[in-house]
Amino acid sequence: MSAVSKLQAAFVSASQETTLALANLNADFSLVKIEPRIEYRDIGGALSNHRRVAGEAGSIHVTARRLGSLFQSIVPDVSNLLAAYGKRATELSKSPDANPTGTRDHGPFQEYVGVDGSSLWAAATSGDAALAMHLLACMLATHWQAPEAIAIWVELVTERKRQLESTTASGNINLQDAVALQLVISREHLEEWDTSARAWLKATCSDPLVNERQLRVLQILKGLKLAVLGPTDVYRSVTDAWKLAMETFDKIIGGASYSIYDGAVLVALASWYLYPDLVVLTNEKREIHQHDALLQAGGIVTIGATLPDLEGPPGVRWLLSLSHLKYYGPPVTVSQSTESDEGRLTFDDFVVVSLGAIV
Repeated sequence: MSAVSKLQAAFVSASQETTLALANLNADFSLVKIEPRIEYRDIGGALSNHRRVAGEAGSIHVTARRLGSLFQSIVPDVSNLLAAYGKRATELSKSPDANPTGTRDHGPFQEYVGVDGSSLWAAATSGDAALAMHLLACMLATHWQAPEAIAIWVELVTERKRQLESTTASGNINLQDAVALQLVISREHLEEWDTSARAWLKATCSDPLVNERQLRVLQILKGLKLAVLGPTDVYRSVTDAWKLAMETFDKIIGGASYSIYDGAVLVALASWYLYPDLVVLTNEKREIHQHDALLQAGGIVTIGATLPDLEGPPGVRWLLSLSHLKYYGPPVTVSQSTESDEGRLTFDDFVVVSLGAIV
């Protein structure tokens, strides 16, 4: 056999082995649980058994792993943010107000009492990139209603895969991205991911640990007229806003001060339960001291001039063109302002409604 033939045979063999390796990784990789960051380790023990198992081995864990893998190469290093968020999330998960323990009195609902932290725990046991995806889920769930948020997730996954396919065609893709390209993330899994993030936010926002500061932040945002800047293209707008918010918060937590003119950081401010001191420059200068021990001294956010000509009600405006909001038809342009969600039921309300339906 000539040297060229041997080289060709070796190349084919290597290609086949790589394909097989990717197939095996695709089959097994999403089921892997990793040791959480130290700031998150107590969260699992605070959840009900049902939600802990779901976060470690259920479909929502698969979604967390796959989203983390798909986007890992564009996630910035935000260790300060992930550490601070983990500490705050742990505090909330241990709070009896946000996370009451189910008892026999709850009957068949016992395992469903308390905070739904399954997506958070799934992210914590899937690595830093998955935790960054959880932060994005909280941003989208805070700002958008569920149908819009799910459509955004579908477009993000679709476009990210398209980008990786383009990179593959040029021959510059790395092994991790090559594996991610093979992973399937269904609309149903993205809906479950969004629903869990919404449930986490709903259960925790009224906890005494954060409630006063959370209401103060929301009240401030409702009085502003600012926008998430950038294109209406979903992938670019959302990923740019998400990365800007994470990088800015990471530096603020480390003690840096920032003047904010882009609404992306303010959406995160309403979503992540981390509270820097604020200076609001509207009709008059207001200084709001939040006294958040998880942020180093000096981390101050100055909210600059608003946009008086911005159409619609006050708030942080985000304009996107969604292709996947409807199954058929052209893209739909949607706009939403950050506002509190008053339409969800508490667990006690849910029990009353359920029993009423049975009767």
